[in-house]
Amino acid sequence: MADTYLYEDNPAVDEASWRVFGVVRKDLYNGGRVKGRVDAAVARAEAVRFRAESLQHQIRAEVHAAYTQLQDSITRFELAKGNVDIARKNVGLITDRYGEGRTILIDLLQAERALVDARNEELAAAQAMLISIAALRLADGSIDASAPDSYLTVGQ
Repeated sequence: MADTYLYEDNPAVDEASWRVFGVVRKDLYNGGRVKGRVDAAVARAEAVRFRAESLQHQIRAEVHAAYTQLQDSITRFELAKGNVDIARKNVGLITDRYGEGRTILIDLLQAERALVDARNEELAAAQAMLISIAALRLADGSIDASAPDSYLTVGQ
């Protein structure tokens, strides 16, 4: 607020009085409340940052584990496929030998049983590989939640 006052009614006489009035509100001592609030806000921000970093590390570890599992399941599938080929050739050889009378029926049945076991292992490895692909896609966030069967398509 500002004000001026003339002592006489004559403006030619320089006897004016000026007043300026202001109010300032300042806590001279607030007990550290402001600093405490600032420190608390900084601590909350740090906690959020640490949680975000923790989630990033957790996601990276999950993606890495899923990728490693996929690599292992691919190797297992390749080996199982090779074992099926070997078992199939073995059945062919033993069938020929059995047809020539050079082996007994038990050998042929064991070879066919080994082929069935190899096929079962190949199917289990293929299933594990598809599950690993789905787990990797889930870990890296590429599964489309609006299409529930999107994780079944391997070629994407």
